[in-house]
Amino acid sequence: MKQIQKELAKIPANYKVLLQGQIDSHGQIYDRVSLNLNATAEDRAKNNETLLEEQRKYDKPVTVLWERIFDAGRYYFFSSSSELTPPDLLGIWTGNCNAGWGGYAFI
Repeated sequence: MKQIQKELAKIPANYKVLLQGQIDSHGQIYDRVSLNLNATAEDRAKNNETLLEEQRKYDKPVTVLWERIFDAGRYYFFSSSSELTPPDLLGIWTGNCNAGWGGYAFI
């Protein structure tokens, strides 16, 4: 426990510093791929609840909603995988991977 406390004490308790570290280390990778379906600036300013409600009403895709879904999927994939492993739940869902936390093994 003392080792964990020592390691945690090295992490700055400053949100802006921590956020900038994430932007610096992940921003380039995250921004390699994007999806632009030419949604309007007005649509991009809407919240998710409004977009979901609009999608329920229309047969055509609400393009900005699908851009956001793409971004969310990209984020989840990136956040749950590494250079060496697929997303953790892939192994649990398919049985093809020994997910570290699901298999009670530490990597």
